[in-house]
Amino acid sequence: MRFGPAYLTLLAAILILGDNMRHVLQDTNVWPAGPWPGSSQYVPNCAVRIAMSPPRSCNASTDCGSFDCGGGSYAVGEGSSCFTCYIGEGSFDHTCSTGMESMSCLSTVGLVFLSMTYAGFALFFFATFWNADLVGKLRKIREEWKAIRADDGI
Repeated sequence: MRFGPAYLTLLAAILILGDNMRHVLQDTNVWPAGPWPGSSQYVPNCAVRIAMSPPRSCNASTDCGSFDCGGGSYAVGEGSSCFTCYIGEGSFDHTCSTGMESMSCLSTVGLVFLSMTYAGFALFFFATFWNADLVGKLRKIREEWKAIRADDGI
């Protein structure tokens, strides 16, 4: 197929840029982070948490700071990290903390777009190797190597 590598590269570009487009749509409120299928990459109030440093005890999220970040999160001041009062089981019980942005906290939307990005890069490499006829060139090198070794009598 003559244009196969070009079509594959185009598909790869679309897959790679999918997450960036999700970010733009979320930032411009075209696709809000709200309820399912919200554009948020991470699950809110994920069980995997990062504590405020220095640690601060709380009974309500307003105990975490005076600056309202929105969404029930508060910070010490504008430009500081936003935290919520986590009331649950474990070492972060009644502690100002925030959900950790890690693979274990990815939402379904985050997992889909992350998979799209990795699949896009895999397709991009495959299309590049196809366009360069890498397999054919490696096969030719192997045949030439065998011919050289045959001439040596080995």
